[in-house]
Amino acid sequence: MSSLADLAIELIQHVAAFLNAVDQAALRATNTYLQDAVDPLLCSVVFIPTNRLRSPKTSAFVDALENGSTSWSRYGRRLHLGRTITPRDSREPITDQLPSSRLASALLSCAPRTRAVRYVVTKEDPEWLYQTVCDAIVAFPLLQRFDLLRPHQLGRALPRLARLSTLKISSAIAPVQQQPLAFWHPLVDLPPPPLRTDQLELDAVVAACPGLHTLELISADAQDVAWETLLQLGICLRQMTINRITPAVLAYLKSYSGLEVFVLQRNPYDQRDPPEMDPLAREFFEEVLPMHETTLRVLRCPMAYENAWSIGSSEGIDVLRRLANLTQLEMSLCHTTPEEVLLSFFKPILRLHKLEYIALTPALSEAQRRSSALATRYLPVPPRPKPAHEDRVAAALRVALSIEDGDALPDVSFDHADCLGFAAEFVTAQEQFKDMHTDVWAYRPGAQARNAEATAMKCSVWVATVSRR
Repeated sequence: MSSLADLAIELIQHVAAFLNAVDQAALRATNTYLQDAVDPLLCSVVFIPTNRLRSPKTSAFVDALENGSTSWSRYGRRLHLGRTITPRDSREPITDQLPSSRLASALLSCAPRTRAVRYVVTKEDPEWLYQTVCDAIVAFPLLQRFDLLRPHQLGRALPRLARLSTLKISSAIAPVQQQPLAFWHPLVDLPPPPLRTDQLELDAVVAACPGLHTLELISADAQDVAWETLLQLGICLRQMTINRITPAVLAYLKSYSGLEVFVLQRNPYDQRDPPEMDPLAREFFEEVLPMHETTLRVLRCPMAYENAWSIGSSEGIDVLRRLANLTQLEMSLCHTTPEEVLLSFFKPILRLHKLEYIALTPALSEAQRRSSALATRYLPVPPRPKPAHEDRVAAALRVALSIEDGDALPDVSFDHADCLGFAAEFVTAQEQFKDMHTDVWAYRPGAQARNAEATAMKCSVWVATVSRR
């Protein structure tokens, strides 16, 4: 082989795909042939640091985007606006604020190619930035995915986007002032709070996206207007992620079949009591899940506090065993759950052939919920529960595994220091459960399984704080 040019570009790109961005940049700088091969990978994401808008480097990059003189102008398919964590060079001069017209022009130059936009809003952003970005991206003709992460605040209208297939809107939720216990009643009835601006416009965004199949709404508000609009228009989601369950969500889910991913995030700030949450759980397990039992692959519904959503309280075990395509299951566990209830849960679940892991998060008791509600205004995070009921979980798993037909699976061993271990490799849960403030037990079926149905599966149990050994 006489030169690198004898290598096929496809081969170079296949190798470069395994490199991180820094190594791709170094490979790109080797010669023009490698640059032409690596650029479509390295330059597929256009990143504009919103906390470096007065940097000469940012200004030059924006100019290059506007003029089409950079590889990001040719290969950029995803646009990401957010803060960079790279420290600013103290020797770098600070220029005048980047004019909004220049940034808008640069963004519009990306419009013909961009298919996904991720925008992370912070309180430190210039006042003009949010509206400039929103006005620009509504002109992106090929935009399919919009991901917006912003602080929980009023007065931010959503961009009027259309033809999206994926919409994700997340608010950074801060502790809200509660009136948690009925110790006293106000002497004056206060008017209800005004609707958030995005609540008034979310229905318009959803209505303009009849092809929407993935929706993520993480907010302190219920966002019922979105589910009512989806129901009225007959839009059938395949994947949905929420952090607050309401009757409007359940009414929508009962209107169709075909849901593949349902994630109800663990929300310590949703402090509704069991009389309000239990009917929602019964309706979900008895009426909603049967509608999607043939298609559901991921079911995650851990609760921060004990109620009928937890194992030992819910009556959904019968429908869980019918989820033949289930690969991921995450639920919460009551502190008072007896071993026999755990066994009745594990026996059918471990027989699901496609299951990859189960995660169990211990829920806070009712007394802890009430204490947490009182302390919310003072504490940034509700109290973390102490590790509990390892023995009951361990015993139930051992019994569930030993009663399987055929040869027994490897013995189960437990490390009570940091994690519960299962006869094979430990895996990290830091990335999967990084936002949780509690311990997590998870089971992954064993690599040394007794028959071919589980031979491709691994075997691990871990808690949220464990790292790979």
